[in-house]
Amino acid sequence: MELRTLFLFIFLAVLCWFRPVVVYAELPMVAIVLPKGIERYAIAHSGFEERWGQCPKASQTDLYVQRPSPEKLSLANSIRKAVGFDAKIIGVYGDRAALAVVREIPNVPVVFGEVYAPAEIGLPSPGESSERFTGISNFTPVRTMLRNFRGVSPSKQLGVIYDPDDLAGRWQYRQIVDMLPNLGMEGQEILMGIEDAPGKELFQQGDRFDAVFVTDSYALTSNLQKMVDLADQSDVPVISQIPNLADSGALIDMAADPREQGEALADMVCKLLSGESAGNIPVLSPSRVELVINLRQAKRFGFRIPFQVLGMATRIIQDQEVPPQTGTLKMK
Repeated sequence: MELRTLFLFIFLAVLCWFRPVVVYAELPMVAIVLPKGIERYAIAHSGFEERWGQCPKASQTDLYVQRPSPEKLSLANSIRKAVGFDAKIIGVYGDRAALAVVREIPNVPVVFGEVYAPAEIGLPSPGESSERFTGISNFTPVRTMLRNFRGVSPSKQLGVIYDPDDLAGRWQYRQIVDMLPNLGMEGQEILMGIEDAPGKELFQQGDRFDAVFVTDSYALTSNLQKMVDLADQSDVPVISQIPNLADSGALIDMAADPREQGEALADMVCKLLSGESAGNIPVLSPSRVELVINLRQAKRFGFRIPFQVLGMATRIIQDQEVPPQTGTLKMK
């Protein structure tokens, strides 16, 4: 009996010694930095998710999405966390997150979307490429926007609201004030930081401006509807390059389609996972640009919209909304 027990013990020991070892390989990680509280980034990411599902590498990849505050420290910490988790690719939305990734200098490929002026923050411009950075810009020509507005409104003084700490806002402001003299207009600087809240007095300055351009600055996002409402109460038309602001009461908005931004970001991440290098993937310009005209607001201000401007619109807001036009908006 003791001998049988000894043999059984030896058999079990040998069996345990030679048992197969199962090794679980870690999936490569793609880290996405999606600043929270900004509608256009959320729309862009919905486009990313839809296109990401079509990537053959998606099921073999660990997709890690962080939603930090758009503050500098939060964004920097998100980039560091992605590097600490050994992410193979980092994707970012917006100028602030892109600037954070440039400053942190991660040694992995970076794909960006929703960046207005990439070269201003050290990224390659559309048509260019680099060994570590690629992406898609959301730049749309301010000149086209202003010409359309000038064809609609007799305004002479344009107030430009922007946050001096915001890259996209500063860039838009510089472009606008440089172009206005050629259109017979003058620009008025209106600074608004993240701690500021718009009040009625902001738009009751008829001697300074008779129309307002709201730039795509993060500091303005939480007060967009309030600004549009206050401007409307003061009979000041609003124009912007923020998507869908015409739906909130602006006269005109013209902006790159956020969904295209996310779709392009997903396509580029998929290419990198398939072995392509960032240096072979040039930065893209937006191909889908939406020009939305709020005809209700135009009638309210007594503006007549020329057929040429109406013909360029991809969507017209009126009592019975006109469906989107097919084709691509031609920008001049």
